[in-house]
Amino acid sequence: MEPIDIANLAKKLHSSQWQESKKQWMPNEKHLEIMSRFWVRMTQLYPHKFIAAEGKHIEDGEYNDNFKRWTNELSHFDGKAWKRAYTRIESDIKTAAHEGKDCWPPCSLAVVAYAEPGIGERSFKAFDRATAVEDLTKKEERYETGKEQCKSLLSMFD
Repeated sequence: MEPIDIANLAKKLHSSQWQESKKQWMPNEKHLEIMSRFWVRMTQLYPHKFIAAEGKHIEDGEYNDNFKRWTNELSHFDGKAWKRAYTRIESDIKTAAHEGKDCWPPCSLAVVAYAEPGIGERSFKAFDRATAVEDLTKKEERYETGKEQCKSLLSMFD
């Protein structure tokens, strides 16, 4: 494995190409609103700690780099993913409070992991019988059996 050239990496990060790509950042409005609300919620859940780690989402009239990074990393979230992430974050806070431990905010990659569906959700999906191909002979057999049982039930009232 080759060693990482830190000096070269730093030059790339400060290059004009990197600066230009930062200027072109523009997510859709809905996701930007969701992320702003998420940022506010995280500052409510982790007062001072989240701001100390990630900064305010708007600094000097612009979105800060950490906010932009989080926005890009969480851009694929749908409603269910947000719910799973919030549930896990709040659960971690409650668990830490019960145990008397200090709880720090998760990093963006941890939030992405929190939003992943559980193993049970992925492997046991409901089977839609309406779209299934049905064996016609078995269907006819069930129909005939049902008719016979209906006749026997109706004969009880004669």
